[in-house]
Amino acid sequence: MTTNKGKEKVRPIDKEQDIFNRIMQLKTDVQAMYALVDQIDKSIQESGVKLAEMLQERHKVLRAELSNMIDQGDVELLSINHNASDQDPNQDQASPSQLPSWGTSDPFPDF
Repeated sequence: MTTNKGKEKVRPIDKEQDIFNRIMQLKTDVQAMYALVDQIDKSIQESGVKLAEMLQERHKVLRAELSNMIDQGDVELLSINHNASDQDPNQDQASPSQLPSWGTSDPFPDF
């Protein structure tokens, strides 16, 4: 019977060691996940910076192309004259009094 008592005492220690080993493995797994999340976050930030740079460059190119088209006369700038109802193709849809009032000095709000 003494051997059974000895085995019973060993079992809880084995269970505790097993639980401890599992906890340590989980800790290692969590640390690896945090490292992976950090790598993904850094990659997303770098991609965002690259995308912003690409968009800025594309904006410059499109702006230059539009400027060249205007200079060559291929495109005309639109001038909006709110008082010239004879030039408005939608003049019968709404009168100026029906349109929202943005202010007396500025016909449209600044966005």
